[in-house]
Amino acid sequence: MASIVIPSGLLLGTLLLIPSLFGDFTAYQIGLFLIYGIVAQGIGFLWGKTGILPLGQTIFFGSTAYASAHILINIETLGWQLVLMLLSVLIAGAIAYVLATMVFRGKTDSGPYFSLITLALVLIAEQLASTSPNITGGFNGLSGYEPIAQLDPFGNLYYLIVGVTVVSTMLLLALNRLPAGLIARAVSDNEPRLQLLGFATHKIKGLVFAMSAMLAATAGVLF
Repeated sequence: MASIVIPSGLLLGTLLLIPSLFGDFTAYQIGLFLIYGIVAQGIGFLWGKTGILPLGQTIFFGSTAYASAHILINIETLGWQLVLMLLSVLIAGAIAYVLATMVFRGKTDSGPYFSLITLALVLIAEQLASTSPNITGGFNGLSGYEPIAQLDPFGNLYYLIVGVTVVSTMLLLALNRLPAGLIARAVSDNEPRLQLLGFATHKIKGLVFAMSAMLAATAGVLF
C-alpha cells in the first residue's frame, strides 16, 4: 500500500505547488500535458501488459471531447452533465472491449493487425470530423460553451486535472500489483500457455484495451 500512496502523494504535492511557483499560465500548460499524459498512461498500460500497441486512442479522446462540449452546450444542470460525461467514458470502454475481443478471438498473433485497424479507424474518424462542421466545428473545433462546473481554465480547472491524474496513477499502480495485472502481463509473456490454463485471452485483451480507452476518454472530457 505504501508503494502506491507514497509516489502518488509526492506527485500530488509537486503538482499542487506549480501554480504558486510558476503562475497560472504555466499551470495551464502543464494541465494540458497532464491530460495528454493520462492518454499516454493508458497506452503504456496496454502496451506494457499485453504487448499490443494501440494507434487509435485519439478516437476515444476526441469523441468524448466533442461529446462533452455538446453536453456543456445543451445541458445546464451540472449533475446531468457529469452523468452524461461518465456515460460517454463508459461507452468508449464498451466499444473498445467489443472491438478488441472481435479482433483477437481465436487468434494469438493479431497484434500488428489490431494496430493497423486502430490506425485506419483514426484516419476515418479524422475525415468524419473535418467534414461534419455542424457536429465538430470543423477544423477550428467547437466553441461557445462554458467549462465543467464553471471552472476557470487558467485557474481551478488545473486542480481537477491534477486530481484525475493522481487517481489514474494510483489506479494503474494498484492494478500492476494485483493478480489481474499479473494475468494481463502473462498475455504478453506466453499467451498460448495462458490459454491452456483456461483463460480467455481475447477477453483479457479486451478488458485491458477498455481500461486504456476509458483513460483516453476521461482525458478527452477534461480537454
